[in-house]
Amino acid sequence: MRSFLRFMRIVALSGLSIIGFLLVFSVVSLTFAGQIGAAVFGSLCLVPILFAAKYVLRVNLPKPTAGEIEERQSVAREERYRRNLEGEKLKEERQIHKALEKTHKLEQKKAQEEFFNNLSVEFGSEPIPCEVAGANGYDLPVKKTLLLSTSSNSLVLSDLRDCSSVAVAFDQISAVEISGPGKETSSLGLAGGGFGFEGAAKGILIATALNLLSTRTTVSTYLRVMTKIGEVFLHTAAKEPADLRMKLSAMFVAIENAKVSKPQAPETTLLDLERLADMYQNGLLSASEFKVAKLKLLSHKGHGS
Repeated sequence: MRSFLRFMRIVALSGLSIIGFLLVFSVVSLTFAGQIGAAVFGSLCLVPILFAAKYVLRVNLPKPTAGEIEERQSVAREERYRRNLEGEKLKEERQIHKALEKTHKLEQKKAQEEFFNNLSVEFGSEPIPCEVAGANGYDLPVKKTLLLSTSSNSLVLSDLRDCSSVAVAFDQISAVEISGPGKETSSLGLAGGGFGFEGAAKGILIATALNLLSTRTTVSTYLRVMTKIGEVFLHTAAKEPADLRMKLSAMFVAIENAKVSKPQAPETTLLDLERLADMYQNGLLSASEFKVAKLKLLSHKGHGS
């Protein structure tokens, strides 16, 4: 019943609004047309429409019955229960997600610590943390953090994030350079002063104390490694150039030894065999002579190698 009355109120107000709009439009049109009498009559017709609208608005809807009130309250309770249930479920899902994320981070941290310790045990010392300063021929983004280690025959670069390692054999490395300022110490650089001997002494003491408090020591060392594929530039703040040179001593020794030229055996070229074949085909050598000369070349090659 209440829904029907509410609907009728809406219909009545809509109809009265339309009629009122048409009357206002007519009054304005008649006024501009000079028909003042008709305009006044139209204005008077608006009065009952306004009273009718006021009456419709003032009509009170019948009060809801006890059953309707109970039904509304029941619907409201169900809605609140549903929202609370959804909120608790969402909260529980968030807690589970946070717990899983925390567990994953702990497992990842544990795996990284174990990986780092394994590197230290395998290569006999802790790996050196480095940052990629540049690379050519290798897919290494700038500022990527790597761990530098050396085995008996290779340079090992490890990524702590995914616990992976890449080994570059010493015989694949053609050049290694270590550069950089190494250890640097900086301070505010204050100089004391004042009036008279006592004032100057106090100023110097204060400046010295401030310089000591602001003193900062940093290490900056660069490592360039060139291979047959490309080259990599690494920066480390963990080792000075001399310390890094000693750390990579095995690699420098292997590279220097590889540069020592080895005595090469005499070559038997394809051109020599072709000449023998031409001489045989032109009749300058018999079959037996060609065979003996060929065997001499091949045996000479075998002894030389």
